[in-house]
Amino acid sequence: MSSAEQIREWIIKAELMTVDAADEWISRWRTQSAPTSGVDDLVAWLVAQDVLSEFHGDALLAEQSGPYLVGPYRVHEKIAAGRLGTLFRAEHVEFHQAVSLKVFPNELSQSPEKLARLGREARVAVEVDHPNVVRTYHIGAEASVTYMAIEDLRGETLATRLDREKKLTFPTACAIIRQAALGLDYLHSQGIIHRDVQPGNLWITPSGVVKIMEFGAARDALEFLDTLVTGEQPTMMDVIVGTFDYMSPDQAQNAHAADARSDIYSLGCSLFHCLTGQVPFPDKNPIRQMMRHNNEPPKSVTDLEPGVPATLAETVAAMLAKKPEDRYNQAKDVAWAIEQFVPPAELSPGDETPAINDDFLQWARSAEGPTAKTSVAVSSPEGAEFMHWLEDRYGSAK
Repeated sequence: MSSAEQIREWIIKAELMTVDAADEWISRWRTQSAPTSGVDDLVAWLVAQDVLSEFHGDALLAEQSGPYLVGPYRVHEKIAAGRLGTLFRAEHVEFHQAVSLKVFPNELSQSPEKLARLGREARVAVEVDHPNVVRTYHIGAEASVTYMAIEDLRGETLATRLDREKKLTFPTACAIIRQAALGLDYLHSQGIIHRDVQPGNLWITPSGVVKIMEFGAARDALEFLDTLVTGEQPTMMDVIVGTFDYMSPDQAQNAHAADARSDIYSLGCSLFHCLTGQVPFPDKNPIRQMMRHNNEPPKSVTDLEPGVPATLAETVAAMLAKKPEDRYNQAKDVAWAIEQFVPPAELSPGDETPAINDDFLQWARSAEGPTAKTSVAVSSPEGAEFMHWLEDRYGSAK
């Protein structure tokens, strides 16, 4: 079992604190703590004081001494967990470029289907460049851990915000969904169908910029490569991609035939959720829920939330039309339809994304950059042990 002195040494070795800072904080803890307090109490106290992240606290209690490197990136803290990977805040050591690092489940190596989805996400992600779509810089692998470096994300997902606030005012909801529609319109213009538009995949920055993320379910013009690379035909789980709460009837019937109008339906479900505090067809049974999407008309937004303008409710209803031909044809038409409900000050939110280091971009675009996975040797026994711990702790599929 590690001691307080050992924790101090690891904190300093991992460059989490200077020697003086580590000594000062541990001295404060000893002054305030009970005589029976142990290492767990010390680490929990340091996390509570915001001088250590929860991630680093977990690592220290697991007797991981650092330096907490995944490839060329130093991991600082966990941001969020998703169905196809865990997101961390990190920094490229050489170029001091802040990024968000997505670490994928270790089950990928045993599943041709999941490898295909990773390849699809990587291929789609590095192709796109739009202010309302998350930007990807680098894809790599170390030991058995596969990771993706994307732009440094500050803020939270729309799902997190809805969990906290339950529902949003209609001007705020429209401001968010309008930006998502603009991002979708760009993706569709590039031949990319997202197929998993939902609040958990819409990131909101502190200044209010909305960024579409998570491309593991996306379909693009090169989707046929997934079968060629893996030698496998899509399985039922790959045919049914997306999230049932927000999935269009046409996508549920044939995910490979889903088009831009399917994404518009999913965006309509997200707007419905923002306005009413619930999804259009709440149901714990996914099969019954899919049938309700297919057969049952959704409640009117105004029935659930009388303060919503009738014209906005009509827009939501058009987005949720059962037949694709009865919906908006293009996402930019959705953006135009709801723009009238967005306060002028929120039509062009300032994007506070930090400038990207040119040397880092040049490196990322090189042969070691996003065009292929890279194999990076683990540099030390401690590094190898950390990678094994990271894989065990965060590398299971969600």
